[in-house]
Amino acid sequence: MFGTRLRNSDGYGSHDMARAGAEMTEVLRRLPWMLGRAATLAWAADRPRAAALAAAELARGLLLALGLVATNQALLKLFSGSPTRSRLEAALPSLLAVLAATAAIALLAAASTALAGALEPQIERRAMTSLLRHATRVGLATVELGAFQHLLHSAQRGTIASRQLVRYGVQVVNALLVFTAAGCVIVALKPLLLPLLVAVVVPKAWGAARTVRRMYASAHTWVEHARQQQVLAHLLTDKESAPELRVHGAADHLLAHFDAMSAASAREQARLARAQAGTGVLAAAASGAGAALAYAVLFLLVLRSEIPLAAAGTAAIAMRTATGNLGALVQQITYLYEQALFYEDLEEAVATARRSAVPAGGTPCDAAPAKMALRDVEFRYEGSTVPAVSGISLEIARGQIIALVGPNGAGKSTIAKLLCGLYDPTGGRVEWDGEDMCDLRREDVHGKIALVSQSFTRWPFTAWTNVTMGRPAAREDEARLRSAALYSGFGEVVARLPQKWRTLLAREFVGGVELSGGEWQRSALARAAFRNADIVVYDEPTAALDPETEVEFFSRIRDLAHGGRTVVLITHRLASVRHADQIFLVEEGRLTESGSFEELVSLGGSFGRLYRMQADQYRIDH
Repeated sequence: MFGTRLRNSDGYGSHDMARAGAEMTEVLRRLPWMLGRAATLAWAADRPRAAALAAAELARGLLLALGLVATNQALLKLFSGSPTRSRLEAALPSLLAVLAATAAIALLAAASTALAGALEPQIERRAMTSLLRHATRVGLATVELGAFQHLLHSAQRGTIASRQLVRYGVQVVNALLVFTAAGCVIVALKPLLLPLLVAVVVPKAWGAARTVRRMYASAHTWVEHARQQQVLAHLLTDKESAPELRVHGAADHLLAHFDAMSAASAREQARLARAQAGTGVLAAAASGAGAALAYAVLFLLVLRSEIPLAAAGTAAIAMRTATGNLGALVQQITYLYEQALFYEDLEEAVATARRSAVPAGGTPCDAAPAKMALRDVEFRYEGSTVPAVSGISLEIARGQIIALVGPNGAGKSTIAKLLCGLYDPTGGRVEWDGEDMCDLRREDVHGKIALVSQSFTRWPFTAWTNVTMGRPAAREDEARLRSAALYSGFGEVVARLPQKWRTLLAREFVGGVELSGGEWQRSALARAAFRNADIVVYDEPTAALDPETEVEFFSRIRDLAHGGRTVVLITHRLASVRHADQIFLVEEGRLTESGSFEELVSLGGSFGRLYRMQADQYRIDH
């Protein structure tokens, strides 16, 4: 079971009713905040349209109220004791006012629809852009956490809720105006009827608030389950998994898994539907009883001549208008409340991203360091009881090639990310010329580093964009582009593409092409070369390259160091680190051996043993 199902709460005991009442109170308590937030979002997105929309909705509400008053006046004239012709003539102005108000309301409704249609997408765009902007500034260690990814997924629903907040907000204000006008008419006719209106609406409010809270809680509980379903659906249709899926016959297994998860989701939705139906029956029964009581009281008042028939007719229309609008008001408020809950997920995600963001300030760092160092560095991933690396101390001088070697999972990539400022150590210091990297302006630090990770990104853009992504500010520098392509060998790949540099490297889109693994790796190497950084970190840079290209590439790495750049190389191919100035063997998160290639081979330790094992694979015994 991937999602934790909510406790079935279809019963309606005293505790249940009390909780629902508290929820309804919470909805009403937060109504001013919700309306204020809706107004703030609309105003920030487009002030002229927000002002026009507010004016249109206010005018619409006022016209509805005036229409009700005009209706009341028309009825009073029609039920008077005058001759029929006189009554009709007296009622005509009020009837014309009702028609005029109805026409104006229709025009204002059309204007509101047009204004909202233009305003709401801008609100959602701003919300999504804000979320993405803050998410891209979060430290890598936080981005890699499942909890943060869960929060981001929920927050994306909040970006949609941001536009809905505005929509339901204006509708709530409109309904409030109409209800207030109808209530004033009823109070003027017979104050006794007003409490009866409350008896009609409170059950509706209770049912709506309870349903919204139940659905929101379920959505939060099952959000991870939904994410996993999406991943399975993607794996069943993705081109990367398609070959293995077919050869290994894994499709049926994944389909069964997906179907089981879908069935669990369907059961949860059925449970919600049953609970909602039960709540709806209770709310409708209580509200219907309140309405029956209200009309019975009105009937008795007429029967006992305590209210004139014309006034009773007006009261009946006002009650119907009030209860109808109050029902709409309760519904819009609960919708508004639901969207506010999701919108708060967005605010929480943005707040979390701000707290976890890489510091924007710090000491300026104008030049690349003459020496980088790790001083007794430790790094522990959140939730782990064992550090990924511990007691790491090493120094790197400018223009050196250093190599990090060792088995999978030993901590090599973690050390590289610490050197790049992608992780902050949980113990010890990463230094640039003696200064703690945490105190330096991180933007300056990253500006001097180029990274080729073992899981490099295959950007679904043109070949030109894939390379210039390494330094967007220099994207028009064609000489730099040619140099990077020559260095990496990617120029040979581009020469074979149908539209050369303008070829889209994404076969899933019309006109796009697909590269081989080695060609993609060359694009990543070209991207790093185009960056022209002072420090270059290669994490398994030749895993997909053929032997000849690999030899050429390592030869070019030496040229980088001779040009004054610092190179950090992570690789499993120990013969490739022969020309490194320093080699560090990493085992179980610690540096166990260090030295030049010759020193480590002659030492007779783990490095020498591993090197001989790899060398023996190429030996031909006669």
